[in-house]
Amino acid sequence: MTGRAAGATVASHRCPGRDCKQRVAGDMLACRPHWYMIPRPLRAAVWAAWRDGAGAGSPEHAAAMAAAVEALNAKLGGPAAVVVLTASQSAAFRDMYTDARAYRSEGVSGPCTDCDVSPAGLCDDHAADLSLIEAYRALARDLGIEVPQ
Repeated sequence: MTGRAAGATVASHRCPGRDCKQRVAGDMLACRPHWYMIPRPLRAAVWAAWRDGAGAGSPEHAAAMAAAVEALNAKLGGPAAVVVLTASQSAAFRDMYTDARAYRSEGVSGPCTDCDVSPAGLCDDHAADLSLIEAYRALARDLGIEVPQ
């Protein structure tokens, strides 16, 4: 399994590992040594969200990658590599965040019998939705993109 979507154009980028200068294929997160420094559950989450390329760019994939890079750089003893987005990329992320937030928030604000009986006040599904919204917000913060609260 290569992890590449059929017919995908593969660009390259710098490995996000602290001080790593190695370039990696666009469909890979990090160079091989740094990839295997990422804890196995986080690597699995990146692959699961990638879904053979179908999930590329999804909020779930972006959140999984952000968590993996954060864990990698924590092991390396420093912050993640600086990511610079173009204005159109920032606008696209803002739009994706807004759509994802609206989708994830929809059910949370409406009546839910499971939420009503939960001691925590939220059912597991709605708690997970709120956790994902916070992960999206954290990723936006890390990328320096202002998004609605």
